[in-house]
Amino acid sequence: LVTSFGDLSLNNTITSTGGDVSAASTSGGVVLNSDIRAVGAGSVIAVSSAGNILSRGAGGVTSVNVITSGSSYSAQTTVTFAAPTNPPSGVTPYPAYGRPVIVNGQITAIEIVSPGVGYQPGQQVAITITDPGTPSGNGATAIGLVSLPRQSLYADGGVALSAKGKVELTGAVQTIDGPVVVNAVHGVIVQNLISAGGSLGDIAVTTVANDLDFGSADAALIATVSVTATSQTGSITVNRATAGEDVELSGADGVTVSGSVFAGDDVSVVTGADGRVSGRRILAGDSATITAGDEEKWVDRLDAPRVGSFAT
Repeated sequence: LVTSFGDLSLNNTITSTGGDVSAASTSGGVVLNSDIRAVGAGSVIAVSSAGNILSRGAGGVTSVNVITSGSSYSAQTTVTFAAPTNPPSGVTPYPAYGRPVIVNGQITAIEIVSPGVGYQPGQQVAITITDPGTPSGNGATAIGLVSLPRQSLYADGGVALSAKGKVELTGAVQTIDGPVVVNAVHGVIVQNLISAGGSLGDIAVTTVANDLDFGSADAALIATVSVTATSQTGSITVNRATAGEDVELSGADGVTVSGSVFAGDDVSVVTGADGRVSGRRILAGDSATITAGDEEKWVDRLDAPRVGSFAT
């Protein structure tokens, strides 16, 4: 259990082999640049935030390139990484921290103690090398490199994410036998796989305001039981949603299926009074119900018993 009264940043790999992983920020946001694993029957991952839960672009320094090693450096030598200058919105930045490896007065490497948060992928981070010794070392130069942030959540049980702001995920979320539940006040963006397996394999994603966006090329919602996505005031965009039983998509401002939706039993797509439905392919084993407030329903291919009227 990790609790922060301000912003909370989770980096690198976090693994529990005998219990749950729980992280909470009571007054700030949570940054997930971590591979988090809860291993063991029924083990769950739970993350809650008073602000946003983000993993997009909040990268850290992942490697250091020592360009020149210099000479005469003492054990008092320190390295300072430049602070992030253009962090993503909603991310509280802080600089990386490291220490030099000195062999015979030369800096042969710089170890990363903390990667920092808020650097942009592909950015080169300036490093200042300081030796207070007398005489002081000189001539060494190095640069920090930033790769894409890591983020994955894996649990043998369930995964629950709750944010009073928004949730944005770049990596995969997977369960072996348990649900994935995501609740956010100000929208959800998922750019990768959400997979819920086993007899408890439900996916439920809900936002009060703003949109649900699962429309990127790598985004997919795959559940052994059901997929439910609800935007109370916004719209929903889905690249791919697959469920062993039912798929329910409810977007007040509309629903767009940019790829395909498949359900072993029923598909239900509903909008508000002014919403419209558009889609490429919807397949259901039993029935498909599509209800659009403005009566505009555009589905390129519908393979199911039909409930309601359609324009194709």
